[in-house]
Order: sequence, then structure tokens, then C-alpha cells
Amino acid sequence: MSEFLGKVIEYQEKDKFRFAFVTGGGASKLQGVDSNGRQIALSSKKIMVLHDSYSGDRSGLSEFATSAEDQIRTYSEDFDTELLWSTVGDNQDTLSARELAVLYFGEANSFHESTVMRTLSSDPVYFKRDGNRFQAREKELVEKIKLKKRREKENAERDAAELEWLKFVMESPATVSPEGHDELVQLVEDFLRREERNRATTLLPRVSDSEPSRETAFEILKKLGILAEDASFLLVTNDIQEVFSEEALSVAQEIEAYKGDSSRFVVAGCETIAIDDEETREVDDAISIQQIPEGWRVGIHITDVSSFFTKDNILDKEALHRSTTLYLPTGFIPMLPDAVSSGVATLTTGGERPVISTFVKFDEEGTILGSEIKRSEITLTRRMTYKAVDELLNSADVPMTWQALEKITRKLTSDRLADGAVVFERIEMKVRVKGEEIQVTAIENDSRSRKIVSEMMILANTVTAEFADVNEIPVIFRVQDPPSVPSGKVIDAPEDIVKFMKPARLSQIAQPHSGLGLKSYLQSTSPIRRYGDLVLQRQITAFLSGMDFEYKSQELFEVLAAAEDSEKRAKSVERELTRYWLIKYMDKYHREDVLDAQVLRKNTRGYQVQLEEYGLRGGVRTQEYFDEGTILKVKVDEVNAEKSILNFVIIQD
Repeated sequence: MSEFLGKVIEYQEKDKFRFAFVTGGGASKLQGVDSNGRQIALSSKKIMVLHDSYSGDRSGLSEFATSAEDQIRTYSEDFDTELLWSTVGDNQDTLSARELAVLYFGEANSFHESTVMRTLSSDPVYFKRDGNRFQAREKELVEKIKLKKRREKENAERDAAELEWLKFVMESPATVSPEGHDELVQLVEDFLRREERNRATTLLPRVSDSEPSRETAFEILKKLGILAEDASFLLVTNDIQEVFSEEALSVAQEIEAYKGDSSRFVVAGCETIAIDDEETREVDDAISIQQIPEGWRVGIHITDVSSFFTKDNILDKEALHRSTTLYLPTGFIPMLPDAVSSGVATLTTGGERPVISTFVKFDEEGTILGSEIKRSEITLTRRMTYKAVDELLNSADVPMTWQALEKITRKLTSDRLADGAVVFERIEMKVRVKGEEIQVTAIENDSRSRKIVSEMMILANTVTAEFADVNEIPVIFRVQDPPSVPSGKVIDAPEDIVKFMKPARLSQIAQPHSGLGLKSYLQSTSPIRRYGDLVLQRQITAFLSGMDFEYKSQELFEVLAAAEDSEKRAKSVERELTRYWLIKYMDKYHREDVLDAQVLRKNTRGYQVQLEEYGLRGGVRTQEYFDEGTILKVKVDEVNAEKSILNFVIIQD
């Protein structure tokens, strides 16, 4: 310590070099005061430079420090690190700052030493620092470091220019052309649609202090004309494309209509009927029933979309990305272009269509006698709405075929219930927005017509699952394990079992689906509207045609799992937008009405309730106690459709 006592030293504090006057300490720890009069304590190892030329006391430290800084700054301005590195040459020894100062300046006072120490510490390109010593880097490494720094500089300059342009776009009152900024615009869109982490991720938070990054990206893309002014933030941020690429539209237009295929079975001698809503454009299923000596032969015919385009075709890629058709209050977004989904592939009257037919034989009591699956061709006899079928079934003169079909439906449902199926009624609303008008109608899922269609589709899917299992066709089954009812728990009502049901899952092995009361199940009846159904249809048609399977087991699982995730996301958006417009509807048309609401569960602020007529859930703030299932009289209180808020107030009798 004696060599430093009463001396001025230079030490490093983070990236700053500071002066201090040593006033005391031991062998390893020193005490002193810095040029600002602050008391310090530091290890002797922290000393970078000893200014032994200073002979004054602590009172002169500040003046000395100012003078020294000026001298060191003067030396540093002309210091050439590359020249020093060249002078050292191939010497790989570690050298002190004083030794390097001698090589460069020809002499080595403390100011020269400090200049070297500071310069090489701040610029590590040519020398590697090891404590208070330095080692010259090899030429190859120097070039790599210089290239890295050059790129960092270029990137910083690019980022600054791009940030300035993004701010300009954001603040512009008019549309701005994206020309010359294609790469950046694509990065912004990738972040907005898929939350991809790229350099736009770091720029966007600096564009606007008032908006989150994705909202900023959304506004920028609207200003650039990439997104329409009325684009939906919810759709865009879930990467749901409202329009198809030009390539996809072109390929769809070029697909020829079905012209017949001699290898297909021709369905004749019976009516084939498609039952849907009035506004349905994508018709992918039809039903036929024919009397036979044993009883009845029911046919469920699913349009053969797999015959119109192949795996990995541009239409297939679009369908995979979309995963499903979305039915939104403001319109529908198809999985496939109209030329396919509402054109060549849809089932319409007056023309032949290729289908995959599931034929099931029943006796007069509705018991299944046998089944088969064929590549077929049908000519749709007629299209009927659910309403028209219900009117027919409720008429005084119901045709025998319809009586038989309804009897078979009841038997199928009864058998599934006996095997543990859970059927619970839920309110489903169809919401349509037309201009300023919001139309809301209830979907009668328990209507006789809908029960027929639902049971026939379940039948086709379970027969197909059994067919795939027996013939070892690689498919993905839908499986649901039995409910986990706690020991001793008594289920008072059928709907209570729902609380204990396990989620359905995908499996490469046929296993029971407890919720449907089936030994095996898959989904393949909506290939126009669900990508997973199209994939499984390809597997079935490949087997029926004697061709190689399109998908191996592992690829099949990966593709369907990806499609499943995408479909769940899309359906979540569909539910959110439906709820949004239902809340708007309540605010616009029923603000002052007294409504019936059922208590669902208690929460921290009161209760969650559900409107009896609309199936719409909201909150009631109250300290009163109500049992679950209690029907309350309520009025709309607090509404914010954008934030999905709907609260009610209780109306006292």
C-alpha cells in the first residue's frame, strides 16, 4: 500500500475511468477520495494507472484530474490502434499498457499509459484485454470482428432509417406507398399476423408510445393499403385471410366439372336429398333411403373433394392454412375458393357429382344389419331446408321413407345413449349483420330435421372409423375417455355429467368416444369445410381406388394436429365475433327490456348468468345469494362490445 499512499491513481468504475487520491488502506484494500470529494474503498487490483508524477495533496486532485483529462484527450484524438497492433506484429505475449505506450509513443508517462488503457478497453477489435494487460489478436480474428462491427453499424443505420419511415407512415393523414420498403412491410405483417419475432418487433414499440405494438402494426398496414380500412383486427391477428391469392383463384377456376367416371358406383332408384340452411352455399352431404327386402338402405353421400385437386396443390396449401370455413355475422370466409366450394365440388341438383357413399342396411326396427363404403356418383334430386323438412315431418301425410328415416334416427340415438352418450341441449344463435341492421335467430338444434342430419353424419363417421380400423387404413381417430366422476358423487341431472367429461383427443388407434357413445369415431363428412375431413377422405379414397396412401401415419398425425390447432383458433374468433355482435344487438334493441337470466355460477363480484332466450352470458353484481339454476329478471346495465363486457342489473319484482 505504501507505493500508492499519497498518490493519485486511476481506476475503472464500469466503463468510466476515474481519478482518486489514496489516503490509506492495507495490502489489498485502499481508501481514498475521488475528484468529486467522494470517499471510496477499492481493491489494489482495480488500479489501472498510477500517476506518480503528482506530488500535491488531496486538495489539488480536482485540478489535476481536469488537466490530466485534457492531456489524455489530446493523445487519444490522434491515437491509431491499428498502427500499434501492426507494431506489435505476431507477438502473442500479454503486454501492459505501459509497455504498449513505449512501443507507440517512444516513452511512457502516466498520461500515455492511460491513453493506451482507455483506448484499447473501449475498442477491443485489435487487442484482447486480460485484467490490466493486453494481447494482440490474430489477423483472421481482427477481420471477423471488423466485419461484425461494420454490419452492426449498417444495421443500426438501417434501423434508424426504417424507424423514421414507420413514424412517417403512422403520422401520415393519407395512404403511403410501400414501394422500396417491401422487406420491412413483410416483417411488420408477419409480426402482426403470426407474432413472428423479427426486427420489426424491436422497431414498432418505438413508433408509438400510446399503442401496443400489434395495434401499431395494424394501423401501419392500413395506412400502406396492405389492409382494407375496415379490416378486422381480430381476423388479421389470428392470420385469417379473407381473400385468396391470385394463384389459388386461378387454379380453382381451371378445375373442370365432373364428367363421369365408369369406375364409380352410380346411385339410382332413390331420392338423394341435401338438407341445409337457406343460405348454405357449400353443400357437402346428401342423404338417400331406399326400401329393400330386409328393411331399409340408407346412404350418406359426401362430396369427393379429393378428386378435384391433389395434396400439396396450391388449393391444398390454402385449405391447410385456413383449416375451416368460418361463418361470421358479417359474412362467411370459405376454406376453398368459391369456384370449388360453391362450384364444382358442391352438391347441386341437375348434375352428376362424385361422392364417397356410406351405405347402411337396417331392419324394420332400425337395427343395423351391415354397411359398405363406395366411390360413387349421385345426381342430387333436391335440396331442402331444415324448415321445409320439419314442415314435412309435422304434416298429416308423411311419406313412408321419411317415417323410416326418423325411426332409424331415434333408434341410433337411443343406442348411443344406452352406451353412455351425453346429449345436452344448448342455445345457439345465428347472427347476421346487414348494413345497420343486426338480425338474430335461434337455431333449433333439437328440431326433427336437424336430429336426422346430425345422426346420419355421426353414423357415416363411425362406419368410416370401423372401416378404416378393419382395413388398417392410416387415419386419425377422435377419442374421448369416460368422465371422471368423483367417488360417491351422485349425478342428479344428465347435464351435470358435462362437468366431469374429459376433452376429446386425436389418436392413431381406434378407441371409444364416450361422449358420443361409440366404439370408434373420426370426422370425414365435411371435406369442403374442414381440412382434417379432407385429409381423411384422401386416405379412404386411396384405399377404395387401390392407390398408395397420401399420408403415412406420423405425417397424418402432424398434419391433423396442425389443422386442429388452426381450426380451434379460427372457431375461437368465430365465437368472439358472434359474441361481439350479440352484445351490440342487446345494446341496440333490448337495452330497456326485462330479460330472463339463469344463474350459472358465483364469482368475486356476484354471479355469471346466461340469458334464457339468447344463450348470451354476462355478469350480475350483487351481494345477494342465489342457487345455481335460479332464474332472475334482469336488464342490460353495462355494455362494451369491444372489450366483450356485458353486465346486467337485477330487476326486483
